[in-house]
Amino acid sequence: MAQGDNEAALVAEVQEMILSVKMNRRDGMSFLYLESNELLRRLPEQIGRLDWMTWLDLEGTHVSDLGPLAPLTRLEKLDLRGTAVTDLSALKGMTALRHLFLEGSGVSDLSPLAGMGRLRELWLNHTGVTDLSPLKDCIGLRQLSLRGTEVSDLSPLAGLPDLAVLDITGTQVGDLTPLLRLPAFCEGEGEVGISFENTPAAARSKALSRIASDEEDPGLRAEDLVDHLTGGALQAGWRGDA
Repeated sequence: MAQGDNEAALVAEVQEMILSVKMNRRDGMSFLYLESNELLRRLPEQIGRLDWMTWLDLEGTHVSDLGPLAPLTRLEKLDLRGTAVTDLSALKGMTALRHLFLEGSGVSDLSPLAGMGRLRELWLNHTGVTDLSPLKDCIGLRQLSLRGTEVSDLSPLAGLPDLAVLDITGTQVGDLTPLLRLPAFCEGEGEVGISFENTPAAARSKALSRIASDEEDPGLRAEDLVDHLTGGALQAGWRGDA
């Protein structure tokens, strides 16, 4: 079968899956898994009719245009790992989005995510992202992974009240003091953790290198880091600079 025939067959299959979701709406079906369909390069326009859907998985597809998803404003979880997506403009109206996975995609501009107050979890590993300033008003952000990016400045994150779990391994971050303005991170509220091996920050001193390479619980690593950055003030009751 020629490649064009394969793609046509796949599009037909996706359309059937979309129809299945529509037919099962009354039973509460609100998710669609299209992951690992390597031949899938474009989304059928019909997908925009599933405006009640809350979960969509496109991991491992070759989809690049998210335009057909713009009507899906109730999405809470979107997985775009390993896709060819570069433009997130279609996500601007998705104010209900809570979990967004962009690892290994072609994304570099986070501007469409500005002001997404409900966003809780964001994976940007191995993307072209360097500027975190669009995230400064994502006040609900709890987990952020930047592993393997060229990000060097964490200051746009300073003041985010709920941010407590970060992975900046392999980034260009040299200054960790913005973390001291993350209340949840400093006060150990709920799940807390930090990974920062292979960064300029970890190379600044033997103490930071030791903390970064510690294989213990990421929460204990975060506690040790805050204690180090505050000169031990945490043990004396320091509560962070929010």
